[in-house]
Amino acid sequence: MAVSGLSLCTERRKYLAGFGDRGLADTMQFFTQMMHVPAAFAFRAIMVEFADGLGLIIGLLGRVAALGILLTTIVAVAMVHSKIRFFMNWSRQQKGEGFEYDLFALTLTGFLMGHGSGAFSIDQILAGAFGSRRPSTSTIA
Repeated sequence: MAVSGLSLCTERRKYLAGFGDRGLADTMQFFTQMMHVPAAFAFRAIMVEFADGLGLIIGLLGRVAALGILLTTIVAVAMVHSKIRFFMNWSRQQKGEGFEYDLFALTLTGFLMGHGSGAFSIDQILAGAFGSRRPSTSTIA
């Protein structure tokens, strides 16, 4: 829930205007003109992050959703955050955000990819309906 909540809160700012947020049009303009990302890739990145956050909240395709967030976070670190510094910009003294939060997101999404969605997820309901069972963690050495 922590990863999905953080992802949705962060991504909401990219596609919904209001409360001082950019909205989809401004975000697309930033990605395409300032970062020189092709429009199709920019739109895809915004929508994938949104869908991944929703997928994690409801527990549908949890491993796939975690992989999407993991890959997007790696690209963000490689293209932007690693050039700044490690720490987030709490004091507004830097020109952007560091990759401190990204390490947190990478750790949590890596865990989700390994363990999958929780016991009350749609993934587990579907697994039970189709007769497949999740491997016990006690058998993993």
